[in-house]
Order: sequence, then C-alpha cells, then structure tokens
Amino acid sequence: ALNLYSFVKNPFTKDAEFDSDKFYRITYEAMRLSDDLIDLELKHIDRIIEKIAKDAIETNRTELELWLNIRSTAEASRRTGLGFTALGDCLAALGYNYDSEEALLFIEQIMHIKMEAELDCTIDLAILRGPFKGWSKDLEKNTWYEFVEKSFPEQFKKGKTFQTSKGD
Repeated sequence: ALNLYSFVKNPFTKDAEFDSDKFYRITYEAMRLSDDLIDLELKHIDRIIEKIAKDAIETNRTELELWLNIRSTAEASRRTGLGFTALGDCLAALGYNYDSEEALLFIEQIMHIKMEAELDCTIDLAILRGPFKGWSKDLEKNTWYEFVEKSFPEQFKKGKTFQTSKGD
C-alpha cells in the first residue's frame, strides 16, 4: 500500500504540498514490482506442485489439482493490486478538512495520478513482455476502453498503438 502521508512535503505548514511527481514514480515502480512478484510466486507454486507430485499419494490429487488451478489462474490473469493508506493524515497535513470540497478535489487528482501511473506501467509491461495470457480485447472493449479513452486519452492512444503493432 502506498502511504499517502509520505508524499506530503512540509506537512502541517503553510508550505505543505503533495509531491505528485514522486507519487507517480513510486506508483509506477510499485506496479512493476507487483508484476515481478507474480513471477516469483509462480516459481514457488511450481516447487509446491513438484513436491506434491513427488509424494505421489492418492489423497494429494485434490491438493495437486488445486495448486495447478492456482498456478494457471495466476499466470493467465497476473492480478496485481495497489492500495493506499493514510489518506486522512495526508489531508490533515495539507490543511484540508476531511470532507471538504477541496479535499474531495484533491483526492480526485491523486487518484487520477495513481491510475495514470498504473496504466503507463501496465502498457509498458505489455510492450516489454507481451500481454498476459488471459487478456482479451473483446472482454475489455466496451466499458473499460471507453473509460480509458475519455479519462486517459494519452494512455489510450499508447495502448492502441501497441495493440495495432501486435495485430490485436
């Protein structure tokens, strides 16, 4: 989880400000790390599968099927999640009242930066490593692509360029 308070420069002063550039960079890097961790998880899952298969006990069949399913799902979907914490502390350090209009606009801004960094990282990873096995243009095409095109036109264009170059 990203600690939002850690991105506040000069907290609790009149010069307090949120370091948007650092927040973007750390969000991007955290997404990259999350994807790298999936590969590490897959290696450990392979070791578990190997151990269960070596034991060759009939009662292990169900456990083996479970781990094979977990591996298949992890590899196909490459699910990552990047949350945040300390929103209230961050708002207070910047001098915002928790439920004020200013605070809500600020939250919208930082969530936009977060999503932008996550999209940039995801697209860059797809360019570098190829799309994940379970990705389907048809499943994403209606609501997701419309949202990205409207809210993040630069990332949408970059993603479309990548898809076109890959023949998708």
